[in-house]
Amino acid sequence: MLNEPTHPSEKNDLKSILSLRFERFDTSSPGAKSSLCEKAYLFWRQQWDQTFQELQVDKQNWSDDFLNRELVGLFDNEEPVGLMLYRFLDLSRPSHRAVSYFHNYPPEVMAQVQAPRDTVQVPSHMTVNPNWTKTKTDYPISELLISFCVLGFLENLQAQRMLGYLRKNRSTHSIFYRHGAIAVANDVQAYNVKVDFAIIPRQTARLSTLTNCDQLALYFWNQQYNTIKRIYDYQPRPNKNINEAFGRQRSPNELGEHQFL
Repeated sequence: MLNEPTHPSEKNDLKSILSLRFERFDTSSPGAKSSLCEKAYLFWRQQWDQTFQELQVDKQNWSDDFLNRELVGLFDNEEPVGLMLYRFLDLSRPSHRAVSYFHNYPPEVMAQVQAPRDTVQVPSHMTVNPNWTKTKTDYPISELLISFCVLGFLENLQAQRMLGYLRKNRSTHSIFYRHGAIAVANDVQAYNVKVDFAIIPRQTARLSTLTNCDQLALYFWNQQYNTIKRIYDYQPRPNKNINEAFGRQRSPNELGEHQFL
């Protein structure tokens, strides 16, 4: 079991992500984490109500979009700092091909994406607390959230692809590409912004190529789960900035996808 990390920020005004706690649970059946789940729901709803208002999109954020999902996120004690949701769809089933998620897919893109009748992961609703954005922290939380989704994807041996349509005005598409994504359609309008439709096949899936993201993601993941083969010690070195805390070690990306299974 890893010890609680300690890490001073490189600059005093930057918050340390190593002070946060990783959580993962089913939003419909969180068990002992029900209270944490409800706080995450209220945080999610508030942030997405504000997002759609800013985008001038008339969309109600029903709790259906939050429930029946796996949540992965980082928390500051009991307060949500950043989270993402994902679920798996079996595209061999007509009912799964007709979910509302595909509403914004152009017909030709949907036909291409749904052609393989396989199981896919659908990550959605990246939500980051405004007080923990990348200008205020020593490492971008959004990068880690996608890596957590990739780890959840690789853990499910039935899943063959990750799907996504990613906002370009927030560079979310760039994060997805750093995780092995392949573009399906570029610069498509959805929710009044340009998005890229992309997939991450199992063969190209990886943790982000951003410096130290793979090690940080595995460090958090292994706080609760031992499904990933431990390749090296993830304990950060004390009194180092985020890029020095782990040092340059052989990354999981260099060792190959099979190490994650």
